[in-house]
Amino acid sequence: MANANYEGGGKRMKRIENMGSHSPDASPQILIVEDQAIVALTIERQLRQLGYRVAKTVTYGEEAIEETGRICPDLVLMGIKLQGEMDGVEAAEHIRARWGIPVIYVTAHADEETLRRAKISAPFGYLLKPFKDRELEISIEVALQQHRMEKELRESEERFRRLFEQSNDAIAIHDLEGRILDVNRRACDMLAYTRKQLTAMHIRDIHPAEELDKAQDALQTIRERGEIRFETRLKHANETAIDVEISARVVAPERGHVQAIVRDVTERKWAAAILRQHNRQLALLNQAGQAFSVSLDLDRVLLTVLEETRRLLEVTACSIWLVDPETDDLVCRHATGPQSDVVKGWRLAPGEGLAGQVIESGESSIVADAQADERHVQAVEQETGLPLRAILTVPLKAKTDVIGVLQVVDTEIGAFDAGDLALLEPLAASAAIAVDNARLYRKAQQEIAQRKRVEEALRKSEERYRTIFETAGVSIWEEDFSAAKAALDELQDELNIQDTGELRRYLETHPEFVQRTAQMIHVIDVNRTTLEMFGAASKAKMLGALDRIILPETADTLREELIAIAEGKTYFSGETVNQTLQGEKRNVLVTMTIPSDPEKLERVLVCLTDITDRVQAEAEQERLLAQIQAQAQQLQHVMDAVPEGVLLLDQRHRVILANPVARDDLAFLADASLGDTLTHLGDVPLDELLTSLPEGLWHEILFGNRTYEVVARPIETGPTSAGWVLVTHDTTQEREIQKRVQRQERLASVGQLAAGIAHDFNNIIAVISLYAKMLLRNPDLTEDAIQRLEIVDEQAWRASDLIQQILDFSRSSVIECQPMDLRIFLKEQVKMFQRTMPENIEIRFSYEQTETDAAYTVNADPTRMQQAVMNLVVNARDAMPEGGELDIKLARLTIEDPTQVPLPEMADALSSTREWIRLTVADTGTGIPPEIRSHLFDPFFTTKAPGKGAGLGLAQVHGIVGQHEGYVDVESEVGQGATFTIYLPAIPVQRPKVLINTQQETPLGQGQTLLVVEDNDLTREAIVESLKMLNYRVLQAANGLQALDVIEGAGPIALVLSDVVMPKMGGRALFQALKSKQREDVGDVKMILMSGHPIEEELQALQAQGLDGWIAKPPDLGKLGELIAQVIGAEGDGM
Repeated sequence: MANANYEGGGKRMKRIENMGSHSPDASPQILIVEDQAIVALTIERQLRQLGYRVAKTVTYGEEAIEETGRICPDLVLMGIKLQGEMDGVEAAEHIRARWGIPVIYVTAHADEETLRRAKISAPFGYLLKPFKDRELEISIEVALQQHRMEKELRESEERFRRLFEQSNDAIAIHDLEGRILDVNRRACDMLAYTRKQLTAMHIRDIHPAEELDKAQDALQTIRERGEIRFETRLKHANETAIDVEISARVVAPERGHVQAIVRDVTERKWAAAILRQHNRQLALLNQAGQAFSVSLDLDRVLLTVLEETRRLLEVTACSIWLVDPETDDLVCRHATGPQSDVVKGWRLAPGEGLAGQVIESGESSIVADAQADERHVQAVEQETGLPLRAILTVPLKAKTDVIGVLQVVDTEIGAFDAGDLALLEPLAASAAIAVDNARLYRKAQQEIAQRKRVEEALRKSEERYRTIFETAGVSIWEEDFSAAKAALDELQDELNIQDTGELRRYLETHPEFVQRTAQMIHVIDVNRTTLEMFGAASKAKMLGALDRIILPETADTLREELIAIAEGKTYFSGETVNQTLQGEKRNVLVTMTIPSDPEKLERVLVCLTDITDRVQAEAEQERLLAQIQAQAQQLQHVMDAVPEGVLLLDQRHRVILANPVARDDLAFLADASLGDTLTHLGDVPLDELLTSLPEGLWHEILFGNRTYEVVARPIETGPTSAGWVLVTHDTTQEREIQKRVQRQERLASVGQLAAGIAHDFNNIIAVISLYAKMLLRNPDLTEDAIQRLEIVDEQAWRASDLIQQILDFSRSSVIECQPMDLRIFLKEQVKMFQRTMPENIEIRFSYEQTETDAAYTVNADPTRMQQAVMNLVVNARDAMPEGGELDIKLARLTIEDPTQVPLPEMADALSSTREWIRLTVADTGTGIPPEIRSHLFDPFFTTKAPGKGAGLGLAQVHGIVGQHEGYVDVESEVGQGATFTIYLPAIPVQRPKVLINTQQETPLGQGQTLLVVEDNDLTREAIVESLKMLNYRVLQAANGLQALDVIEGAGPIALVLSDVVMPKMGGRALFQALKSKQREDVGDVKMILMSGHPIEEELQALQAQGLDGWIAKPPDLGKLGELIAQVIGAEGDGM
């Protein structure tokens, strides 16, 4: 975790500093284990003075274990060396293992083996005898706090693990690459794998091959959006597939952990398939039922059945065969499909063929391949030429007699299954009834013709039958609403409901009353269509209360019926969903004529029309609409692939199409979206944007903090424009890169100026500083004189710092790079900041855990990096005058894709390194306005009052980071603080150099002869006087030529200290001359160069040729003395 190493030093040290005496009741109880009585008494006295309770003092390790179990103290102070067989380390291990009580070791010394064992036992601290009260109190408080934090962490982890394991859903934790990290018990049960097996897998290992692309797409979506929900199939351990629904989201972004909740939806899918089968069955039965109800013409009924069967099953052919009552032959009454005329009228002897077998057995038959079945009549195929394979035959039963068969055939082997049989058997039953009815009707007609004597009776019978016939296709109910009306009236009286609005509100909030009235409405009579529609075997099954067919969730229609009755309406119509006695749902249209006389509510006619087909047709319309929308989406996908914003306007400037980039641009520039009428983009009117500029030019829009380019083209479909295509391009980033290039050019110009003045300026400062240092060494100075000289020296160095800042931001200063661990470096810096920053600023330091402690190693100059970090921290401090939070964070990045770089200018750097260290300094201060952000790194730019800052701090940061081949960026919003981010190239992990900062007295010489070469008289005199104070014999020269003359006649010279820039012969030429002479009388003279503006490349070249050292001007006397001693110390000869 990114905050696993959170330093938070400020708060903890403040808390420890504020520790005082504890109250006797609340103070921690401490057990002392010490075999030296005097030491034990001393520790006991210290503890009591600090306000702690001493539980007991024991001498032996065995006693410590026994008393710990009995007393259960808050903490144990444990001596490592104890009397007896058990030492303190072994006793501490027992105490930690049994009771988890924190232990602090108290020791004066211990051998290496004991210390090794002590470390393994994980103590909470060490105290080295003797120790002070403050050390004792801090160690105890830190140990108790650490113990509390560990306990809370364990409890939190146990709660999470309990919820995780007890979940009814399968839960898996995996990373963004798909590696499974953890699973709960339900996941193991669902897939029949062990936890060990699953955590060794990748998510692709549990997906069938056909689902791998979907799994990969889901992973990509999680990386981009952080969450996803989708359906897929997972692979069971037995290689079967399970339908599941997965909801996944990122739960730990810093670690890239994803939590996936997996729900088994296999049963739901199965139920949906069953429902689709039922819907097909209902559709077929509905079509056939309507045909049966509107006609008693046998041929018409049979044709309708065959047409609907062939359409829904999508088979090759269908036919209906009826038994001839006179011959018992099976005759094909009707057929559909190819060569149907040939089959129609075909006769089969009793028991012949598959159809004859079904007539005799009365049972349905499914034949997968008729060619392999000897019962099949081959003559039919020979006549029709159809290669029949699969045959499904269903008997038509009228009561107990089989009157024929319904047969469907297909040219595909195994085309039919039990589902098709279940679809056709109810249809066959209805068809048998229709055939029987048609035959009865025909028989009745014959009887009417034969019975002339009873013509009037037959006419009345026919009228009665006609009435039934005309209404057979509609479900008619006779219902008693009287009890429901009485309950409604009672409710209105009891609640004093005055209007239907109040009644409606009551019924909407009290659905239980509506459901009770359904029990009060009684069905008196129903027609035959109703029985068929609701699956009732007799009228008795339908009589009684109405609540059996009304679903609680669709009782809204009944509520509206009650309101219509209360309003005194005479007619009501509405759509709803009822359920049959078998629980199947049907969409129906309810129409009802309401008697105006309340006494007649006892017999109310209600008609139900089955509108399931219409609802399905509407669903089909929605499907077609979705298809059209999908085609439109394909066009959208094409537009989405364009990197610029593309949007389409109609003639009225309404946005009718836009890709994602354009939608974002619209929202930002015009607060508009799809369907809106566009009037402007940014502050530019649309009419102006639709005008054409010279070829190759775009309109420019400056809006907020972004810059856009826009071009418009008309859509020509005739003499007039049919609309416009607008292309938008966000050039903000491109402009920003241009500004960065311009800034670098400005910095280069300032750098040239700095280089010109640095040398002379540092000469002046050198004189001031060196003479001040020499005067400060006078022991006779008064305090006032010392203070004034220190101010002079301090101001001289501040002036030198100003020059150094100029050289830094112009990248003209010399840096001495070495492997450097930023993690260790920043820890030390943060400690210093916590001591020096105001108390109202909380400083935090954190870094991401890595596989090695040296993962934050860069090649850097520690001094320059310290200056850069200090500048950012001071800048953050100034931005938080009222206090706030300052976060310093480290992270290691691996960047493989140039398009994924944090800053555009980093793309070219990927060719040399892909490993980067990211250092962020974030504050919660006032923030930076956009107009200031673009000038932050400009030299001498400042928003502070005169005298409060030179405007070089951030420019210096920019220059230092650039010299280290790094990059710096800033993000800020007014009132939201600012975050500065530095990216530095990481170097291969290695142990960085340990920087040892030792402070010691300036080393004195042993009388050696030095030669100072400096063209500035005052500077030369100051350096000469300073070196004499350090016990050196000093010679002088104004330039390189004089120096060569002095060397010729002066005898042995231990070292030459020379300026770089001088007239006649400079320091570089002098060095080359000395290297080339190599004469015996001169020898190999050691040399140190001084410069107020060293050039790094030249310096490195000189060091490669043997230059012994260099020092910046103005030189610090102490550093100069150390450098000279270092160069000549090994060969000091007492000169």
